[in-house]
Amino acid sequence: VNLMRSAHNTYRDDPKFSEVSVYVRNNLAEKGSINVGDDVIDLEISSINESSVSLSSIIDNKDTIIISSSATWQPFRAIVHMLSDYSQTIYKNLNIVFIYISEAHATDVWPIGLSAGVLNKKHRTINDRIQCAKNMIDEHKFKVPVYVDNMKNSYRDTYSAWPFRIYG
Repeated sequence: VNLMRSAHNTYRDDPKFSEVSVYVRNNLAEKGSINVGDDVIDLEISSINESSVSLSSIIDNKDTIIISSSATWQPFRAIVHMLSDYSQTIYKNLNIVFIYISEAHATDVWPIGLSAGVLNKKHRTINDRIQCAKNMIDEHKFKVPVYVDNMKNSYRDTYSAWPFRIYG
């Protein structure tokens, strides 16, 4: 698994590698340009109440951990309860927020069936994304404040957030 996760870096100059798998062709994990130590790049996201908020307003000069993923990324689904519990106990003095991004395995884009844990289609509107986020909150009793990326996928693309990232 670790080889697959890092293969796009290891074999960057091998032209045959770009043809080998769906994962490689659709990997968005390095799309962004932010690096460790860079200042926060502010951008607009949405609350699950459909109001627009800036990334800087949810950070608000506090020690913050931003977690981003979607319900169809199985490794995230495996730890969602732990993140929720930790936010209420050992990390309760930190500002922990979650940003729901585009689906890792949307059924109409990258269908892997129920192995994704849930069957969500590609978000066509901000309301689609908000509804998937609300479903995730309800299903997992998620206690972390949840925001959603905009439909331009600005957070995902700026912060290389696909399919899962944690920033602090």
